[in-house]
Amino acid sequence: MRLYRLPVLLTFLLLAACAGDSPLAPGGEELAPSLTIAGQSGCYVVRGTISETGLFPAFGGVVSGDLEGTSATTVGFAGITGKVIRNPGVRTIEVTGGTVPELVGVTLEQSLEGISINTGAGPVRINERTTLESGAARGTFTTHGWLDTSVVPWEIDLAYRGVICL
Repeated sequence: MRLYRLPVLLTFLLLAACAGDSPLAPGGEELAPSLTIAGQSGCYVVRGTISETGLFPAFGGVVSGDLEGTSATTVGFAGITGKVIRNPGVRTIEVTGGTVPELVGVTLEQSLEGISINTGAGPVRINERTTLESGAARGTFTTHGWLDTSVVPWEIDLAYRGVICL
């Protein structure tokens, strides 16, 4: 029984001895937090909002959050199944600011597959999956939000989240 206690005791002693250690860069200075994921892969997690107005099929507006700038979206119509509407489309984002300095001044072209749910009462629920076609090496986003057709021009409010790799 005592033999089993020894490895456990040694493990706790080792953990206690190393608990104060923090990663250091070459030269001994503390490492700064980075926005990149997967080490130094050049990929960034981004999130924020897209607010657009317009009438089918063209919308335009403002992007805020980790990407800041303007957006222009054109959607098509692929069909209706019950209350579900399928809308393929394209979105262009002109990046003018945000938390990823390498993207400032870049135009991001995205293709999107939209699924909208129209219950007949109130705003239409929007869910999109977008794929980056140009402006960076690769990237994907998901967006979720609402289309308000009770006002003219229509108003769209979306939350975006995704990964962009430079």
